Amino acid sequence: MLLKECASAVAEPLSLIFVKSFDTGTLPEDWRKAHIVPILKKGDRTDKANYCPVSLTSVPCKLMESMIKDKVMSFMQENSVFSTAEHGFLPGRLFLTNLLKSLENWTKALDDGYGIDIIYIDYRNDI
Repeated sequence: MLLKECASAVAEPLSLIFVKSFDTGTLPEDWRKAHIVPILKKGDRTDKANYCPVSLTSVPCKLMESMIKDKVMSFMQENSVFSTAEHGFLPGRLFLTNLLKSLENWTKALDDGYGIDIIYIDYRNDI
């Protein structure tokens, strides 16, 4: 919010920092640091096992990373770099579309007389 309100004042200095960072392949020292903050997941506030560490990093660095990601993703999509089987983090391809595609492939395999073995793995973070 602050960056948005101060956009006219900070746009040029941030642009210079971004360009220097791209040209040198380095980040400003402060952008490489993170403040670790414990966030309560659930349960008793006095039990430290109920907290999850979260890294708070530089907002301008996140902005630059987002700009780079958008350009790289655009390039990769325009040049058909992604496999048609890729469903993670792509627009219009979600977990559900991955499941539907899998179901379609399994149905075709069964219709063609093949057997199917499926292994389900659930990764959870409930330790």
